[in-house]
Amino acid sequence: MCERPVQAGYKPMINQAVIQTLVDFIGRQLATLMPHDKADWVAAMLAEANAIECPNEALGFTLGCLSTCIQERIREMEFQRKVIQSLMLIGLLGLGAIAAWSSIGVWRVHAPAGIVFVGLAVVYIASAMIAFFLGSRALAVTAGGMLGAAILLSAGLNANWASRAGLVNIQLFKALAIESIVIWGSIVAGSLYLLHLAKRDSRVVD
Repeated sequence: MCERPVQAGYKPMINQAVIQTLVDFIGRQLATLMPHDKADWVAAMLAEANAIECPNEALGFTLGCLSTCIQERIREMEFQRKVIQSLMLIGLLGLGAIAAWSSIGVWRVHAPAGIVFVGLAVVYIASAMIAFFLGSRALAVTAGGMLGAAILLSAGLNANWASRAGLVNIQLFKALAIESIVIWGSIVAGSLYLLHLAKRDSRVVD
């Protein structure tokens, strides 16, 4: 029980049973908010909260635990975002470097195909810069546009007119179009997931 002296006729503003109900409710949310690898923290928090006999003091303690859980969840989200952002940035720069290196050899064999590889290198590196300086939303928009262009290009190259036109190295361009669909689709998915993490992060803070 609470050890504070109570004056005669004093009535608490909030019923102690209501406070205890609130304490129990907050306690149930701790496991949801706390990252799974820190489940033992939650168990210790709940054990400590249950050991406090005064509901008012238990409420103060559980509110502190709630704040700790939110902070840990935010740290986990920030770590996830940083890892995914770093992987996407490294991947785009790597693709740009590969395309630039490949363009040298391809140019010697077939100049138009070499120009395509140079263009791919520029686009990948530019996308990496967009991701770094402008963030996930701008990258998602850029990647979405490139994905749409790759889909249209693939559809055009597989149309009957392309076969009848006798385009040189059409199979190479078809393969590049399919590769671009996979790459830009993955980048769109990664960017949207980053935006989802950011949105979920803001909900936790609120």
